[in-house]
Amino acid sequence: MQVFLRFSFLGTDKPKNLKAETISATSLKVTWDAPWNVHPHSKRYLLEFGEVRKEFHYNAFNGTYTIDGLTPGRKYKVLVRLSLQNPNYLAPAAEIDVET
Repeated sequence: MQVFLRFSFLGTDKPKNLKAETISATSLKVTWDAPWNVHPHSKRYLLEFGEVRKEFHYNAFNGTYTIDGLTPGRKYKVLVRLSLQNPNYLAPAAEIDVET
């Protein structure tokens, strides 16, 4: 029980239900839900795909992002995680592999 209480206070889970839907040969619609367990100092989502990293303020994000300018027929790993005020802390990532 002590480990659970510590985790719920200090930890942050990965986002839930990460999905990517092909819109065209060069774009994807990425959606996800907030994690159940979120540290009170979580400040932003980090979305990574290929060599690109996008940031979204945690409280302002609506759960959908369109990725444009992708290479047709290429495989991408899409990762989403939360980050705290401290830039050295990254929560576990939800990840999926997609192909345009």
